[in-house]
Amino acid sequence: MRAVLAFALLSLLAAPALAAWGGGPGPKPPRPPVFKPLHGAILADSRAVNFAGKRITWASTGGNVTIVANYDRPELKWSLVGKAGVGSDILTESLYSVSWAFGAVVKAEIDTTNDANPLSVNLYGDKVVPIRAGKTLTLGPQVTISYKADRACDRTVTITVRNIGVSVVITQKYLKPVRRYQKGTYADYLSAGVKIAKAPGMNETLTGVLPVLPLGP
Repeated sequence: MRAVLAFALLSLLAAPALAAWGGGPGPKPPRPPVFKPLHGAILADSRAVNFAGKRITWASTGGNVTIVANYDRPELKWSLVGKAGVGSDILTESLYSVSWAFGAVVKAEIDTTNDANPLSVNLYGDKVVPIRAGKTLTLGPQVTISYKADRACDRTVTITVRNIGVSVVITQKYLKPVRRYQKGTYADYLSAGVKIAKAPGMNETLTGVLPVLPLGP
C-alpha cells in the first residue's frame, strides 16, 4: 500500500515538469475576440450606415469592403475601412486590412499568405511611402503616424490628428508560446480602435474575428 501511495505522489510531482517540457498538453492559444461593431456595418457590397444612422455608399467593387466607419461633419471628417479574409477558425473571417483616410490614406495590412503574418504599413498620397517600424512620420503640424514593433510584443500603428482630437490605434497581437521550447507568433488578425476626444459618444471599436452571418439587404 505504501508503494502505491509513493508512486501516486511521484506521479503528481512529475506532472508539471512533463507539461513544461512537452510531455503533456499545454494551454491553447487565446481565441481572438468576436467582432462586435458599435457602429458601421458588415457589408455585402459598398453600402453602409454612418454614425448619424444615414445610409452611405463607399466607392468600391461589390463585396470587397467588410466594415466602414465614417464621420462626415465640417469639424470632423474621416473614414475607416476594414477588409476581412478567411479566419483561422472554421466559419470565421479575420480583419486583415485597415485603411484610415483623412486626405491621405494610411493602410495597415497583414500578409495572410505568409505563415509569419508580416504587417506592412504604407502612406498613400502623391506617392506610396512605407512607414518603418520604430519610426514616427509627421504630416504637417497636426498629424503623426507611428509604428512600434519591438520583439515579443504587439505591433501597434498609432495615427493622431490633433486639431480635431481623433486618434486610431491598429494592433496586431503577439501570441506568447505555450511551451518553453516554442517561439511566439503574431496573430493573423488585426484590431482597430478609434477615439474622438471632441465626441466621446462616437467611439468605435473594431476587433478580431467576424462570425459568418447572413448579410442583410
